[in-house]
Amino acid sequence: MESDNEKKKRKPHPVSKANIISQGTFAWTLPLFMTGFKRELEEDDLFQPLDMHRSNKLGDEMEKMWFEEVEASKKAKREPSLLKIIIKATWKKLALTAFFIFLIDVVIKIVQPLMLQGLIRYFAEGNEMSVEDAYTYAGGILICSLIPVFALHPYMLCIQHLGMRLRIAMCSMLYRKALRLSRTALGQTTIGQIVNLMSNDVNRFDVTFMLIHNIWIGPVQTVIISYLAYQLVGPAAFIGLGFLLIFIPFQGWLGKKTSVLRLKTAVRTDERVRLMNEIITGIQVIKMYAWEKPFNTLVSFARRKEVRQIRRSGYIKAVMYSFILFHARTSVFLTIFSYALFGNFIRAEMVFVIQSYYAALRMSMSMFLPTVITQISEALVSVKRIKTFLMYDETNIPLALKGPGELNGKKSGDLEREKKTKDLEMTNVVNVKGEESFIHVKCISAKWNAEGEEDFLKNVTFDVNQGELTVIIGPVGSGKSSLLYTFLNELPLNKGSIEISGSISYASQEPWLFPGTVRQNILFGEPFDRIRYRQVVMMCALLHGFRPVPLRR
Repeated sequence: MESDNEKKKRKPHPVSKANIISQGTFAWTLPLFMTGFKRELEEDDLFQPLDMHRSNKLGDEMEKMWFEEVEASKKAKREPSLLKIIIKATWKKLALTAFFIFLIDVVIKIVQPLMLQGLIRYFAEGNEMSVEDAYTYAGGILICSLIPVFALHPYMLCIQHLGMRLRIAMCSMLYRKALRLSRTALGQTTIGQIVNLMSNDVNRFDVTFMLIHNIWIGPVQTVIISYLAYQLVGPAAFIGLGFLLIFIPFQGWLGKKTSVLRLKTAVRTDERVRLMNEIITGIQVIKMYAWEKPFNTLVSFARRKEVRQIRRSGYIKAVMYSFILFHARTSVFLTIFSYALFGNFIRAEMVFVIQSYYAALRMSMSMFLPTVITQISEALVSVKRIKTFLMYDETNIPLALKGPGELNGKKSGDLEREKKTKDLEMTNVVNVKGEESFIHVKCISAKWNAEGEEDFLKNVTFDVNQGELTVIIGPVGSGKSSLLYTFLNELPLNKGSIEISGSISYASQEPWLFPGTVRQNILFGEPFDRIRYRQVVMMCALLHGFRPVPLRR
């Protein structure tokens, strides 16, 4: 975390000023390549991210749609659907990219074999085709080869941007949700699960969106090519196509099994990461009691269970990918062999065209279709896991804090309350103004589990006045930390009230540091004030510890 004064100002992104030709040909990258040719690229050579790629903007947009979906589901008395808002956020770009992939994978791959057939027919004996027609067919082949060169890479960039933006938006939502989890919800999840969601599950969106159009491109190609192949070789075309299509239900079943194994693998991974986090946290105790071998056995056992699921998933993927090698080739052989058995003469242009048709089907039906089935199945599992995490209980904080950028006309982090707004959730603490600081706790009761029968805190009453030192003592599990959590609105009250005059500060019993310099950890995002900074360092007795540190930061 850096203060605003310490953030590096980077150069604006060249795409923001590039014209359509520069973006289509990627000419805006040439200055960066020239810089890399002259010297090694450094961190200062990075550009500012585009506004459309900023995590706060993407997170605000996705979170707003999610809150709207949650409210709509409550009114309709149904479960909220995270998949629904993903489709709502991406369908326009998917429709635009569908045009390009249809042009490349359907129109071009079907027209090009027809151009090839006409050109080969020109060289057949007894053909009366003119040279002009031959040049026309050759030009058509050239154009069909050039169009994908100019259309494929912009399409891939657009579809990868779509997956990347969805991944960033989900990471932002998960991060914000983790900060809002109630103490009860924290007991239902683990650090390992959160790490796995943000490092593994969200990455499924990148690969899935790269291949998502192949779920319909393959069937469309199959229908059109079946008609053209029938016109070329007659009923023999259905023999090869039948062999090609007969394995599709089997591939779908394998994809479903992959999603089941993906869910089991994710659960095993969560367990292993949770175990490792606990071991790292308590490594001093483990070393003191020489418990290395027992905990090593636990980790090895957890890892074996995880690898067992990964191995099963690998076997299924190997079977699915094996179709790439023999599926289309066998279909071509059966088509031509059947055509010959029916008493027909095999011609060169017919073989080349059939081979081109089945080469297109091999890519879409044998290679991409099994892969996209697997990826979509795994992505649906990830969506389900992310939705489960987003449905965990939250702390009782104002809705203005939880909402996205422009929720109810307010910006994120706006603490201002409106008395007329009924949607804001109630908080435990009532701030009052007084000449002296004090804390008045009157007959409060609270419990962690809303469905529980007994309150964890029962009729607690006490006063803390300015200048007094108050200590709360009790055995483990008696509710000392829970009482402090009521001041932080982490534990909702069932009854009673808490009045606070003045400001309070809270020091957690579990200290932590975020990656950064010592100064950044002390400032915690605040601007650097040398006098104030030195006072804090002296009051915390850190000067002695700073002396051996380089640069004394």
